[in-house]
Amino acid sequence: MSPHLRVPLSFLVLACAARLLMGQGASIEDTKPRFGSFLGKQPPEIKAADWLNTKKPLTLAEQKGKVVILDFWSVFCDPCIPGFRRLNELHAKFGKKGLVIIGIGREEMEVLSLAAKEHKLAFPLAADADKATFTAYDIHTLPTCYLIGSDGKVVWEGSEPEKLKDDQIEKLLSGKARGGKR
Repeated sequence: MSPHLRVPLSFLVLACAARLLMGQGASIEDTKPRFGSFLGKQPPEIKAADWLNTKKPLTLAEQKGKVVILDFWSVFCDPCIPGFRRLNELHAKFGKKGLVIIGIGREEMEVLSLAAKEHKLAFPLAADADKATFTAYDIHTLPTCYLIGSDGKVVWEGSEPEKLKDDQIEKLLSGKARGGKR
């Protein structure tokens, strides 16, 4: 084998191994977003033991009556970073008005806490290191974000939380949108 091919080939092998370790299969099908499965439905409960930026673990059942954004992410996910900025903005603007943002990371808490510090994430974060919540939501794309109305049902799913609009959140908080206060 040519020495010029050894480096690219070894890099390819490492990249494939990293994808498999991160829970991403090698198939193109595995990387396609699967949105729509929870629209209009109550989503699965969060199953995480380790939390940051909250005094106790949060459950969706306890959040009923509030508008919730669930953001699934990983510290190795570059496309997640623009979403962090937007979620921080939404947390600052609407957190005291009834919006709850919960970030769900796929790594151990020690790793997530470093990322939280780096990106100044002030909203609650759950470490889903055993992937129980990721599995329950059938997450195949990062980031994946769910907007849950105060009635406890998903009103929006997407892979770009930075596209969540202020007026969309305001309407849900005021009850002027499907899924808002009743």
